[in-house]
Amino acid sequence: MADICIIYAREDRKAVASLDRILSGLGWHVWWDEHLTGRGFPSAIQQELRDAACVLVVWSHHSADKEWVLDEARFVKETGRPLIQIKIEKVVVPVGFGQDEVVDLIAWPESPSHIGFQRLLKRVSQSTGGPKNVWDGKRKLSLAVGGKSLALPTFFRSVSSYEAPLQPYAAIQALELLKTEAVLVSAYDLTHAKHRARIIASLRRQRSNGSIVLLDSGNYEAYRKDDGLWRKALFRKTLSLNCFDYAFCFDNLKPPPSVKANVRDVVSRVIEDQGRSKFGTILPIVHIPIKNGNSNTAIAPDLLAGIAEAIRPDLIAVPERELGSGVIERARVVHEIRGRLDSLGWYQPLHLLGTGNPLSLAIFAAAGADTFDGLEWCRTATDHETALLYHFQQYDFFQHQTRSAESPVVRAAADADGVSYNAKVAFHNLEFFQVWIGDIRKDIAHGRIDRLLRDFLPKGFFRDLARALPGVFEP
Repeated sequence: MADICIIYAREDRKAVASLDRILSGLGWHVWWDEHLTGRGFPSAIQQELRDAACVLVVWSHHSADKEWVLDEARFVKETGRPLIQIKIEKVVVPVGFGQDEVVDLIAWPESPSHIGFQRLLKRVSQSTGGPKNVWDGKRKLSLAVGGKSLALPTFFRSVSSYEAPLQPYAAIQALELLKTEAVLVSAYDLTHAKHRARIIASLRRQRSNGSIVLLDSGNYEAYRKDDGLWRKALFRKTLSLNCFDYAFCFDNLKPPPSVKANVRDVVSRVIEDQGRSKFGTILPIVHIPIKNGNSNTAIAPDLLAGIAEAIRPDLIAVPERELGSGVIERARVVHEIRGRLDSLGWYQPLHLLGTGNPLSLAIFAAAGADTFDGLEWCRTATDHETALLYHFQQYDFFQHQTRSAESPVVRAAADADGVSYNAKVAFHNLEFFQVWIGDIRKDIAHGRIDRLLRDFLPKGFFRDLARALPGVFEP
């Protein structure tokens, strides 16, 4: 039995999907006809409407004159179930329903903090007694992305045109060939890269085959290349491309110093960009302001928590480099952020930008981060036995490891004359990261991440790490 059923016109499916995503994330069991199975439509819908704790009807120009929407709404009133009316467009509520309160969600920015949505939450809570599916405090091990599932923790293999041996199209080809589960591509490169059309086509194929594609703002490449012409307007043109699942907002590299102003700035950017995205979901990037020459990490937990409370994003991102000077300090800040996010009462996944070192991935995952992105897979050579990174040209030391890889594609690439040296290194690294992130997941799920770190960290370092993070590791 659902807590909430939704009556709507098919033309308003996008708005209903957003309602479902946020209400479900808050802990309610939501049902609408997307969940129909093989049963007959009329009887199945009638049963769900009869059993639900409350029913939402979404009024728009499309639904207000649809007879079957009116029939279902009348049926709910006749059965005595609570009927909560929502208006998403300026439309006259049909005869027979105008005497009851209507929640105004016209121009709703898909944010839980919106005043109209807060009124909706109050009505729904009164009707249902509050959400039943309350977060149990346990770490999430997967993330629902549309009709796909992304296992956590995970590593988005980044693609960039800046100082990468594999240029974007070659890198995208390698990722597609090995069916990589998570890919990050830059909006800058989708605008400027050679073979742009082929890159977009490949990303679309990868998405259809189950991969999750994350679009970066492009500010990294623009900054590194000193391209002052990269603007928000160019970024937003990429938001019309149906080739990504998520996109980071156009981030502010010089954020306001206070928590309140920074939260307001990030939230407004997410909402503004979401209004221009025809396909993917916009995610926030949070930059830590500078104080006395260093990142003011003391405000990081409250800063990220404030943004999470305002918009409840699927992921909230912060650059690793802004979390402190060394890996222990950064891990401590990640753990503090995780503790503050967990105090919100739901599980908020955390993304670290620019984290691709294998040992850092394991340490930060243990400290509470969930997803990462990095270019190490195409900029370095990985020693499978030690998880250490070497110069790209030192792959010769490890070519014997490639020949015993699990993937037949990777094994074949090691000795193939037609495969370039750079591509062989990339395949070698992709094989490693696939296994490595799988080991991190298994150890996180079984509460034994310390085993992996004890095996791979330098002698004595695990003891120092455990002392710095007593809430994570046993010395």
